[in-house]
Amino acid sequence: MKIIAQMMEILEESATFLEAEILFEELFRQKAEECFQECMERLDKKCIQTYKDQGYEMDSVRKRTMQFTFGTVEFSRRRVRKKGEKSLIPLDKFLQLSPRSRNSPLVEMKAAQMASDGVYRKAADAINLLTNFSLSHSAFF
Repeated sequence: MKIIAQMMEILEESATFLEAEILFEELFRQKAEECFQECMERLDKKCIQTYKDQGYEMDSVRKRTMQFTFGTVEFSRRRVRKKGEKSLIPLDKFLQLSPRSRNSPLVEMKAAQMASDGVYRKAADAINLLTNFSLSHSAFF
């Protein structure tokens, strides 16, 4: 079903506009996650090909879960290995993701901006209230 049709259904079936807006927020989060997962899959395949051309072989598929401003997304990426060399994950390298990081660079930037004017706990509370993801005060850097 196209997103416009889904939105129309929500508007027509919701008791209040507030209820509709809450459902829109969830719909948009789901669509953003689906689109992002598809993009990561395509980009991963593209990155892998470059390494295959250099003699690397696919070693395993790893999942990664990250918080983005539009929500939490789990995506798969492939690890490659070349004999005599250390294994690597081309997608992580291409995106310049730090090992074991759980927050996207934009989430980290926004959290730092909010925390720079106050207490980490208050910044985490504000982020949790205004966004589609959860962040604890201890997760700040």
